[in-house]
Order: sequence, then structure tokens, then C-alpha cells
Amino acid sequence: MVEAFGTENVTSDVALSGASTHAWTIDALVKSEQADIAVSVVGPTPASISSTYVKLDDIRRLEDAPRTVAALARRETFKADQITILNRTARLIDLSATIAEFRRLAA
Repeated sequence: MVEAFGTENVTSDVALSGASTHAWTIDALVKSEQADIAVSVVGPTPASISSTYVKLDDIRRLEDAPRTVAALARRETFKADQITILNRTARLIDLSATIAEFRRLAA
């Protein structure tokens, strides 16, 4: 992400309150001219899927919410139903995506 957006535009481990006012820790907050992007890394375990879903769903319900992105650790290890669940609350990207793919998140 830093390569795609620059060190000055990417902050790691950010506390961000959702619509519920609960403060969530997200893995990265990306600032771009087009949009702010809240990124949470997710693995294929049920606990990771559910916690990422709840966190990003709460954040996306904010007025002027950042875009929500679930960064998948090894997409090929996720089941189809897990992808469907995460797609309901976030754009999905594989952690091994190219710089161009990461930049498209802001488009």
C-alpha cells in the first residue's frame, strides 16, 4: 500500500470509530484525492471473517464513511461463502495484488 499511495498517505494500526461509536483498530487508513480507504487484513478463519465483517460494516455506516476494503491473506484459501459474506461490507483485494490493483481501490 505504501508503494501504491506513498508513506505520507498510509497510516498503520489506526483507531477509527464506527457508526455505533465503537473504536475499531484497522490495519491501514489510506488518504487519497479520490477517497479515504479503511483496510482490514482478513484470514479464512471464522473468527477473522466475522470480526472483519462487523468492524467494516460499522465503519461503512458512518456519514462520509471511508471506503472499506478487506485485504485477503491468500485468497485461494477462502471458501465461496466467506467471499460472499465479506463482499457485503467491503471491496476485496488480495494482499499479493499489484500496485496498480491497489491504486484502483481509490478510483
